[in-house]
Amino acid sequence: MNGMEALNGLVAEFPVAKIVMVSAVGQKAQVFEALNVGAKDFIIKPFEPGPPYPAEVWRNLYAETIRLSKKV
Repeated sequence: MNGMEALNGLVAEFPVAKIVMVSAVGQKAQVFEALNVGAKDFIIKPFEPGPPYPAEVWRNLYAETIRLSKKV
Protein backbone atom coordinates (compact mmCIF):
# COMPACT_ATOMS: atom_id res chain seq x y z
CA MET A 1 0.00 0.00 0.00
CA ASN A 2 1.35 3.44 -0.90
CA GLY A 3 0.58 6.77 0.73
CA MET A 4 -2.24 7.70 -1.62
CA GLU A 5 -3.94 4.34 -1.08
CA ALA A 6 -3.63 4.85 2.68
CA LEU A 7 -5.03 8.37 2.37
CA ASN A 8 -8.02 7.15 0.36
CA GLY A 9 -8.73 4.46 2.97
CA LEU A 10 -8.39 6.86 5.89
CA VAL A 11 -10.64 9.48 4.29
CA ALA A 12 -13.27 6.80 3.56
CA GLU A 13 -13.09 5.39 7.10
CA PHE A 14 -12.68 8.69 8.99
CA PRO A 15 -14.08 11.52 6.82
CA VAL A 16 -13.61 14.21 9.49
CA ALA A 17 -9.97 13.30 10.23
CA LYS A 18 -7.38 16.02 9.65
CA ILE A 19 -4.68 14.15 7.72
CA VAL A 20 -1.30 15.65 6.88
CA MET A 21 0.73 13.87 4.19
CA VAL A 22 4.52 13.77 4.54
CA SER A 23 6.61 12.63 1.58
CA ALA A 24 10.09 12.88 0.13
CA VAL A 25 8.46 13.00 -3.30
CA GLY A 26 7.17 16.52 -3.73
CA GLN A 27 5.75 16.54 -7.23
CA LYS A 28 3.03 19.15 -7.59
CA ALA A 29 0.62 16.62 -9.11
CA GLN A 30 0.96 14.39 -6.03
CA VAL A 31 0.42 17.35 -3.69
CA PHE A 32 -2.70 18.43 -5.59
CA GLU A 33 -4.06 14.87 -5.68
CA ALA A 34 -3.58 14.43 -1.93
CA LEU A 35 -5.28 17.74 -1.13
CA ASN A 36 -8.09 16.96 -3.55
CA VAL A 37 -8.66 13.53 -1.97
CA GLY A 38 -8.89 15.04 1.50
CA ALA A 39 -5.48 15.68 3.06
CA LYS A 40 -5.49 18.90 5.06
CA ASP A 41 -1.83 19.65 4.37
CA PHE A 42 1.21 18.21 2.61
CA ILE A 43 4.76 18.44 3.94
CA ILE A 44 7.72 17.68 1.69
CA LYS A 45 10.87 16.14 3.24
CA PRO A 46 13.53 17.14 3.96
CA PHE A 47 12.09 20.09 5.80
CA GLU A 48 13.57 23.39 4.70
CA PRO A 49 14.29 26.14 7.21
CA GLY A 50 11.78 28.92 7.13
CA PRO A 51 8.00 29.11 7.08
CA PRO A 52 6.15 26.12 5.59
CA TYR A 53 3.67 26.50 2.78
CA PRO A 54 0.23 26.00 4.32
CA ALA A 55 -2.35 23.88 2.53
CA GLU A 56 -4.20 27.06 1.60
CA VAL A 57 -1.27 28.10 -0.63
CA TRP A 58 -1.39 24.74 -2.44
CA ARG A 59 -5.19 24.87 -2.76
CA ASN A 60 -5.00 28.38 -4.24
CA LEU A 61 -2.30 27.24 -6.67
CA TYR A 62 -4.41 24.22 -7.62
CA ALA A 63 -7.53 26.37 -8.14
CA GLU A 64 -5.54 28.78 -10.30
CA THR A 65 -4.14 25.91 -12.36
CA ILE A 66 -7.66 24.55 -12.96
CA ARG A 67 -8.98 28.03 -13.83
CA LEU A 68 -6.19 28.64 -16.32
CA SER A 69 -6.51 25.20 -17.89
CA LYS A 70 -10.17 25.94 -18.69
CA LYS A 71 -9.07 28.98 -20.71
CA VAL A 72 -6.93 26.87 -23.03
